[in-house]
Amino acid sequence: MKRLTLMRHAKSDWNNPNLSDFDRPLNRRGFCDAPEMGRRYAARIGSPDCIHTSTAVRARQTAGLFAEQAAYDADEIVAHDELYLASPATLLDIVNQLEDRDGHVVVIAHNPGITEFATELTGGRLDNLPTAGIWSMLFDQPGWENISPGTGVLDWFDFPKNVSSA
Repeated sequence: MKRLTLMRHAKSDWNNPNLSDFDRPLNRRGFCDAPEMGRRYAARIGSPDCIHTSTAVRARQTAGLFAEQAAYDADEIVAHDELYLASPATLLDIVNQLEDRDGHVVVIAHNPGITEFATELTGGRLDNLPTAGIWSMLFDQPGWENISPGTGVLDWFDFPKNVSSA
């Protein structure tokens, strides 16, 4: 059994027009939402075996804040250039190469790819994974190389404005 949790980075700051999209940091709300989602995650699921993130500033910040609340060593976060604006095909490629010893993995990336990937894996309907939103799936598979579209079952969906989870 494998658990894959997809998370979209938290809200980013658009105030500096001189920054590239890649270099945008989190805004005030993002700095609040990322650790809140880490707390909710830890309360519901526990600590992940591994966290993988895009190398974009806002994604790395989200990963660090999330990890701190989910009892995961932020120094162990794995950053991938390929996760920046990744397509579902690229996301699947990365997931299929995960270490089988890790049964519980979090991947933090960007829209639209992260939303499209979530729906492909479960066959579910998700129009938009909100910023700092979490889509956690279970797979009855022995290894990550066996993960493919339609093989996941949605276990938990949450996002910062979901007051029923707060």
